Amino acid sequence: YIIVVEAPLYQERSQAVIHEIKKLWPDKPIRYIVQTHSHDDHIGGLRTYAANGAVIVTSEVSKDRVEQILNASHIIRPDMLQLLHPRQVMIESVSDKKIISDGNRSVEIYSVKNSHADDMLAVYLPKEKILLDSDLYSPGGTPAPFKVYAKQLLDFITQTGLDVKIIAGTHSGFGPVTDLQKFVNQEDM
Repeated sequence: YIIVVEAPLYQERSQAVIHEIKKLWPDKPIRYIVQTHSHDDHIGGLRTYAANGAVIVTSEVSKDRVEQILNASHIIRPDMLQLLHPRQVMIESVSDKKIISDGNRSVEIYSVKNSHADDMLAVYLPKEKILLDSDLYSPGGTPAPFKVYAKQLLDFITQTGLDVKIIAGTHSGFGPVTDLQKFVNQEDM
């Protein structure tokens, strides 16, 4: 099965992503959608995945918000969940850490304390040593005012002891964790 991280923007964006996933892996269902936090640019297409039967993984902090979004009627501009697939949506919440595994591979989902969003989750692939984060650090493109968030991400990595080699950002590319360390430790000009 497939785990998707983030359902940004709106239904049409999620439909395009789901279409591409089905083209690439036609025999694998999308079983989970991980919502890193509940800002619109990260959660706007969540109902589309729910309509397709994906289990929503969210933080314990945002569980009520997510339930409100999923249970709200969409009668002005009906979406797939409203029109085609009204159903009970499965939600799994993360307090500190959650592991999803098929017995062969594992994906670890962590709650990250920070001052950007009180419901932030990060996704770690232990085999690949990749940490995917949203908004806290964007490799190659983090603006200076976000340095406080980048430091909070680095503190999280240090405190958990995760063996991170690569950081992947949802708003930009990927890079070595050493770039995060350099960014956090550089003197302000």
